[in-house]
Amino acid sequence: MSDISLSKAVRANLLSLQNTAEMMNKTQSRLATGNKVNSALDNPSNFFTASALNSRAADMSNLLDSMASGIKVIEAADKGITAITKNIEQMQSSLRQARQDKTFQTANFDVTKDSVLNIGGGQFGEMNSIKLGTATAGVSSAIKTEDIYNGPAVTAVATDADGEGAGARTVLDLDNVADLAGKSIKVDGKTVSFAATDNTVALAAQKLSDVLGADYTVTAGAAAGDENKIVIENAKVTGYASKSPVVELGAAAAGKASASFTYNAALLGAGVNVGSHTINVSGPATAGDFVASLQTQLNEAEDGRYSVSLDADTNVITVTDNQAGVGDVILTGGAFGTAALPATTTAAGGAIVDDASLQDLVGSTITLTPATGPAVNVTVTGTTTIADLNANGFQAEYGAEGINFRRNDLQSFTVSVSRTADTTPEVVSPSTSAAGAGRADAAALEAARNTAVTDHGPATLGSITLTAGANTATINLTDDLSDPANFADKLTAAGFAINYDATDGITFSRADGEDFTVSYTGLGGNDVFGAASGTSIGGVTAAYVAAAQAVLNADALQDAADHAEALGYTGASTAAASSAGGSAAVPATITVTQVPGTAGVTSKATAAASDEITITYGNKTADIKVTGADASGDRSAIAKSINDQLKTAGMDNLEASFDNEGKLSISAKNAEAIALTVTGAQAEEIFGSDTKMTNTGSATVSGYNSKNAVDMFVEEINRNPATAGKIRASNDNGKLRIENLSTQALDISHDADGDGVLNPVSSKIAGNSVRANLSKQFNDLRDQLDKFADDSSFNGINLLRGDKLTITFNESGSSAIQIQAKDKDGNERPITAANLNIEFLNEEDLDTDEKIDKLLTGLQNALTELRSQASTFGSNLSSVENRQNFTKNMINTLETGAANLTLADTNEEAANLLALQTRQQLSSSALSMASQQDQAVLQLLR
Repeated sequence: MSDISLSKAVRANLLSLQNTAEMMNKTQSRLATGNKVNSALDNPSNFFTASALNSRAADMSNLLDSMASGIKVIEAADKGITAITKNIEQMQSSLRQARQDKTFQTANFDVTKDSVLNIGGGQFGEMNSIKLGTATAGVSSAIKTEDIYNGPAVTAVATDADGEGAGARTVLDLDNVADLAGKSIKVDGKTVSFAATDNTVALAAQKLSDVLGADYTVTAGAAAGDENKIVIENAKVTGYASKSPVVELGAAAAGKASASFTYNAALLGAGVNVGSHTINVSGPATAGDFVASLQTQLNEAEDGRYSVSLDADTNVITVTDNQAGVGDVILTGGAFGTAALPATTTAAGGAIVDDASLQDLVGSTITLTPATGPAVNVTVTGTTTIADLNANGFQAEYGAEGINFRRNDLQSFTVSVSRTADTTPEVVSPSTSAAGAGRADAAALEAARNTAVTDHGPATLGSITLTAGANTATINLTDDLSDPANFADKLTAAGFAINYDATDGITFSRADGEDFTVSYTGLGGNDVFGAASGTSIGGVTAAYVAAAQAVLNADALQDAADHAEALGYTGASTAAASSAGGSAAVPATITVTQVPGTAGVTSKATAAASDEITITYGNKTADIKVTGADASGDRSAIAKSINDQLKTAGMDNLEASFDNEGKLSISAKNAEAIALTVTGAQAEEIFGSDTKMTNTGSATVSGYNSKNAVDMFVEEINRNPATAGKIRASNDNGKLRIENLSTQALDISHDADGDGVLNPVSSKIAGNSVRANLSKQFNDLRDQLDKFADDSSFNGINLLRGDKLTITFNESGSSAIQIQAKDKDGNERPITAANLNIEFLNEEDLDTDEKIDKLLTGLQNALTELRSQASTFGSNLSSVENRQNFTKNMINTLETGAANLTLADTNEEAANLLALQTRQQLSSSALSMASQQDQAVLQLLR
């Protein structure tokens, strides 16, 4: 309190006592909490550092739970694999037991040399007849060419530089004749340097020939389009083994054009155009999908022309034109924008008058009317030219389909053609193309009209009257051709029918065979009908047997009727066409970086000339390229190349050879009843008709070593490929003993004397029941495989069923392990019997030891795969356990570090408290003594 005054000594002792009390409070707090830093006020640096360390330790502690759970998931999968492994080993045991079992059933038969046994079932399926045969020599399957064969045709460079030669070729294509002048290239590693004066194709070819020598044939192209080409042919090695010379163009190479852009899914969701190819790229959600789709469609449009690549780091896609040379890769449409489309013959805004020459329209008036602005009216005379139509914004030009009109200002317009020189209606008719272009299709009909005018005067096309008794039909060709329905109704009402045939023309007929007359006006004479007007057409004459009919055989009227019907002829004196107009340019919304192609030299390898055939022998097939003779002309090189390819295909039981006449033959080395067939692109050309392209030999039938009928049957059954291994025969005290080597019953029909007079005796030989039962046991065990896998889960995760286990190792998530079952090639897949290639067995799968051995091999492969998977899981488990121990130690380190920053030393704090207590007592005593000094004054006052 400010009103109270303390002496200096008292105040000093009081302050000391207060400080001591405060220090005692801190010391007692540290002893109570065990921490020397309890808040940021105590030591901000240590407090926040310790908090961060403790937080990280807590996060890592949470990861330990995930690791512990993951370890159990792996252990569960390992237990499952162990159980599956034992199950497969039991399956192996069943198969081995089946293999050891030989309890095949038998039956005995009395046989003579004439006996016939028909056996089916078991391993046979259909009935198989067994009887003693006569020794015969076998015949090998063979196919031979009808004519001398000299190998495939060779194309001379002078005829086609891109053709195939006796040796493999490389074609150099120069953009400019002097592209090699002053430069160097390499051919199969040999450098060829061209002087500045080697500035023509001929000089460059000569330099190549001089440097490369006799091992190569160098020829300059001569055919139209080949003038800038040089062909380098391998002359040292020809035929099948010939390799195209490897050319390194260096600085002489032409540059490839490319276009690059950054992938943007939102902007690239519509179709685009690459050059002239429209590509549908909608749908793909990633840059990789987009590139794959683009490449696939470009290959379908023009295989090999373009390559599409993706920079995965930047998402930049590059489209490269593999045809090097001057030019650009043009990308349009969608996000790449479009150029303005004026009126052309193939785009909106164009209109076509289908005439090869304006002179076909003499006497007509062509009127071009734009949506806005002045029209163009031109009356065609003998001196009118195409330039007379180029006015008021219109442009006219001759095209492949006639006269094309267009406007570059993109506005729509109409085209009409009318005739005013005579009263004949204009026989042109408009049609509209899908692109929006209008077409006045005038040529054929105008020619027809001109024919009618020239031959029959400037009148109308005239009329035709058909009369049969009281039935009359009159057709006005000016009006009625415009309405085919009305035209047909008039004829039908009078009992007539009409048909148009491209050869005979327009045919009128009566189904009832009644005579009728044909009259006409304005159509000339016999050149139209083949008969004068008013001629009676008989119902039954030599000329018209089927029905009474009259034919208009004039080409002009045939065309007129045909086109009037097809084009919807209106009969008006004016034909019109219209244009919907062009379209303005659409700006690009995605940036494209162009790298233009550059002029230079390109190279293309061409294999040696070959004929392609396919040779099939039994169940094996080989695709063969038959190449020409070697450089010396020896045909044996052709045979050798075929034999080398047959050997590679595992068909060295066949052999190709030439006879003395030079005919090629393909034949089997052994006499077997196996079909040999040759097919392929040039098979018929080489070997002749289809009947000459297939041949089946016959097997050798050996004589019997024994004269006894039973022993002869034993020998026949045990050596015949059709029965050996399916049944086994032996002599059982003079009877033929047949053993059924199958799990399935065998049906036998026994004709003792072989004459077929008496009914054969039918019997059965049961199958091997032990092996059949073991197949069922195998299937029961196989069924357990998938059940073991299904039950090997922990906490909802089953690695054996293909689930993916992800275990995070650090608090940021940047370190983790993903564990999943995979096959030997690293492909993710569940562990199932199907994926281990273990299938359910049929009883007949255990018929032979060979089949059982194959099954045992499959089970061994499955065990190997399981052990490999178990090893992988073991390695994963070791990794997780090591990380678990590391995490525990790391947590301890972090917590210890935090404790060192915040925990108090209790011994030190206890000593401090004791010292502070002593100090407090001393301060109290000193304060008391100071107070006593102040009280001495009171004694004086007393």
